[in-house]
Amino acid sequence: MTAAVSAIVATFVTFPLLPWLLICFVLLRWQPKQKAIRHASDWTLPFFLLAVVFICHELWPGHGAWLAIIFIAVLTVSLLLFMHWIHPTGTPKKKTTAAWRSLFLIAGLLYLFLLGAAFLDRVVFA
Repeated sequence: MTAAVSAIVATFVTFPLLPWLLICFVLLRWQPKQKAIRHASDWTLPFFLLAVVFICHELWPGHGAWLAIIFIAVLTVSLLLFMHWIHPTGTPKKKTTAAWRSLFLIAGLLYLFLLGAAFLDRVVFA
C-alpha cells in the first residue's frame, strides 16, 4: 500500500500537470469552469514547487535545490509585499490568495522552462 502511495506521489511531483488536469476534470463536474481552474491551481502549487526544486537539483547537483528553495522563498515574500503595496486596504486573505495564484503562474512557467533546459542538457548536449 505504501509503495502505491509513494508511486502516485512521485508521479504527481514529477509531472505536476497531471494532478492539475485530474483535479480540474473532477471539479468541472460540480463547479463553473473558471472556479474549477482556480481551485485546481491552488491545490497543485506544491507539486509545481517540488518539481522545480527537484529539476534544479538534477541540473545543478551541488547547490541547485537550495538555490531553488531560497529563490522561491524570496519570491513569495516579494509577492506578498507587492500585494500589500498595491492594495494596502485589502484583506489579508485576498492578498495571500493573489500572491498564491501569482506564484502558481511563476512556478508553472519556471517548471516548463527548467523542463526544457533539462531536456536540452540531457539529450542535446549529452
